[in-house]
Amino acid sequence: MVFAALEIVLLRIEMEIDMERQMTSRAVLLPALLKKALHKVRRAVHQPRVSISGAQTMRLGSAYGGWDFIDGEELHGSTVISCGLGEDASFDVEFAAKYGAQVIILDPTPRAIAHYQAIVDRIARGELVPTTSDPWHPGRYDLTNIRPWQLLLVRKALWIEETSLKFFAPSDPTHVSHSIIDFQNNYQMTGTHIHVSALTIEAICRDHSITKLPLLKLDIEGAEVDVLKHMMLGKVRPSQILVEFDELTRPSKRSTARFFEGHGALLNAGYQLCYRKGANYLYKHVGSSASEKSP
Repeated sequence: MVFAALEIVLLRIEMEIDMERQMTSRAVLLPALLKKALHKVRRAVHQPRVSISGAQTMRLGSAYGGWDFIDGEELHGSTVISCGLGEDASFDVEFAAKYGAQVIILDPTPRAIAHYQAIVDRIARGELVPTTSDPWHPGRYDLTNIRPWQLLLVRKALWIEETSLKFFAPSDPTHVSHSIIDFQNNYQMTGTHIHVSALTIEAICRDHSITKLPLLKLDIEGAEVDVLKHMMLGKVRPSQILVEFDELTRPSKRSTARFFEGHGALLNAGYQLCYRKGANYLYKHVGSSASEKSP
């Protein structure tokens, strides 16, 4: 199975090389193409093999920042937690509008804070209709069904304890998201960083009087595995967990092993994997379950 998948990947790479050679010189393309080829091979080799139960899902948000989840009555008028905003609030805005829900957003990243503030300022000025189609501009959101209380930003990071910690900048300065574990820089933990306050899922629920959490979204740049393991030892059990296993975007034996740590903790706590697309996974709490093991 693995070798067959590798053959398919390599055939596709050869086709892409032939097509791109017609447009650009080989000398310019070769390094980028080799890097792309290696990434695809690694992704095919290290793709986690897991059982997916399947479920009827729907999607809200943009092609980049959207998420798939399971529709349900409990989402209407609910309070949900969305960790990781970046510069794409499309899921949070559309979810709040569709369900009349309050979305508590966690993100201490400076550019994310500025993006959120631009959205809030639009609401305050009554500028609710989209003014641009630019996918990275805060003016692209339809805010006609949004009230100020529905989008609340907590300028802290989600972690396994309430503390202050280093938040490491991405290696590519054009990228927005910082990381607690610095996986974007091969876990060096020595590069450019800012200091941020962190809190636990229990603290968020306590501070906002949440006794039932129907949906939790985690896009927290590699911290999700530690957070999920910590959460599954506590009492907070969101009905749905939408999580991006960010380390899988840099495929390796280590990233796959880390994935199975988080995945196994969820299965053991009674969650079922219902859907995945790329590194984005959707889990639903259904009761007790046995853990899958990493191959």
